[in-house]
Amino acid sequence: MSASTPTTGVGSGQADEPRARGTLTLSDGVVEKIASQVVDEVSETYSTSRGLLGWRERVGGRTRPTVEVDLHSGFADLRVTVGLAYPVSLRSAADTIRDRVQQRVTALTGVQVRRVDVRIDGLQPAPAGARTRKERLR
Repeated sequence: MSASTPTTGVGSGQADEPRARGTLTLSDGVVEKIASQVVDEVSETYSTSRGLLGWRERVGGRTRPTVEVDLHSGFADLRVTVGLAYPVSLRSAADTIRDRVQQRVTALTGVQVRRVDVRIDGLQPAPAGARTRKERLR
């Protein structure tokens, strides 16, 4: 069925137009969690949130990077705060984060991501013998 074709009644076996079925409202928090998970899946990232006694989580820690979202009129602007394992190209890592967040958040939520600001809040050497997420998945 094309978008301009009128739908038939319920029970006809044909799907109604999405707008006719109701609305979907997402909170900022839902988009923040999705974006945070996407960033966490990028190799060489870690959370910069403070852990026990103020120590930061190391590479491979369980806490996620921090994401703030402004949702308005079906668009999202995101601010990501993340740490990176040293050595890494900062610009390349930021570009990867931006691209993945834009693609995945839009695909999973239907909200168009207009802007992703990346703040690198720390650099830490990977612990001796630590493997990156990509290496662990092999």
